[in-house]
Amino acid sequence: MILNCMLAMQYGGTEKVFVDQLKMLPMAGVAVVGVSRPGGEATVRAHDAGLPCEELKFLTEWDPITAARARAIVEKHNPALILCHGLRAHKVFADAVGHTRPIVAMTHKPGFHKDLPSELFITVAEHRRQFLIERGVPPDKVVVIPNGVPIPREYKTNYAIEAERPVKIAAVGRLHEKKGFDVLIEAARLLTMQGLRVKCTIQGEGPLRPQLEQQIAEANLQDRIALPGWSDNLKDLLLESDVFAFPSFQEDFPLVVLEAMSFALPIAASAIDGPKDFLRNGDTALLVPPHDPQALADALARLIGDQALRERLGKAARADVSKNYSFEAISHRLADTLNIVIERWKAK
Repeated sequence: MILNCMLAMQYGGTEKVFVDQLKMLPMAGVAVVGVSRPGGEATVRAHDAGLPCEELKFLTEWDPITAARARAIVEKHNPALILCHGLRAHKVFADAVGHTRPIVAMTHKPGFHKDLPSELFITVAEHRRQFLIERGVPPDKVVVIPNGVPIPREYKTNYAIEAERPVKIAAVGRLHEKKGFDVLIEAARLLTMQGLRVKCTIQGEGPLRPQLEQQIAEANLQDRIALPGWSDNLKDLLLESDVFAFPSFQEDFPLVVLEAMSFALPIAASAIDGPKDFLRNGDTALLVPPHDPQALADALARLIGDQALRERLGKAARADVSKNYSFEAISHRLADTLNIVIERWKAK
C-alpha cells in the first residue's frame, strides 16, 4: 500500500492528478490511500467519489505538530512508499519519516527541493525532467510519467457544420494570463472580420476575467464569445463543439487537451513545451506559434473550412490518447515505477 499525499487547498491540474491517481492505481493492483487537507477541494472530491483519503490538519511545512500528525497517519497505514505531490507535501513527510521508508516526489511546478529525502522524482513532461536535471537532480533519479484521462464511451462522430449555425469553438482553462485567452479572443475577432460566424465558449474562472470581458466588449463580440465560468462538466461542451482551441503560453502536460483528444475533437494548439510532447502537427492537431492571434485564426479557419481534416485529426487524436494516455495505460506505468522503487528499497 502507498500513501498519496497532496496539501494544497485550491483545485487545479495538480490536485486533479492527485485525485485521478487515487482512481488509477487500484486499476494496476496497487492499494492507495490519499492524504490531503480538511476542507480542500481535492479532499471533498475524493470523499464524494468514495476514495480512501485521510485528512491532515496542516500548520506549516516544518512545525512539529504537523509532522507528528503526518507521522501518525504513516504509522496507521504502514505504507510501503509515500508519493508526495509538490514541495509542501514533500517537506512535511520528509520531516515526518526521514529515511525510514521510500519517498517519491512528484513535481508539477518549478518549486522542488533536490536534497530532501527522495528515491525518485516523477514529472509529467520531458521539458520538466530536463529542468530538474539542470538544477542538480541526477538523471537516473528523474522519470517522466504523463497525465492520464478516462476515455469516454461517447465521443464526437459527426464533423459536419451546418450552414445555418455558427461554428462552435471550445476552450477551457483558468482565466490567467499564461493561458492566452486574449490571443483567442483576438483570433475570434479576426475570424469574424473574414466573414466567419463563430461562437467561442471559454469555460473557466480566474483573475483575468475583467480584462477579458473588457476586450470582448471593445471588440463588440459579446454575442460571439461567452465566459460561462468553471464547470466540471466538460462532456457537453466538448461533444457540442466543432473545434478546440488551446492558446496557452506555458504548460507542463495539460489535461484539458488530453480530454479534448479523448472526445475526438479537432485541436488547434500553441506549439509550446507540454503540448508538443504529445501532439503531432498535422497528425493529431494543428500547432501554431504562441502569442500569435493571426496564426491561431489561420489554423482555426483551416479546420473550419475542411471537414475531412477535422475528422482525420479528431479520430487520430482519440486513437492516440486511448492507446497511450488512458487511465489504464498510465496506471500501469505509474504502478510499475513505484513497485521498482519499493523493491530497490527492500534490497538495500
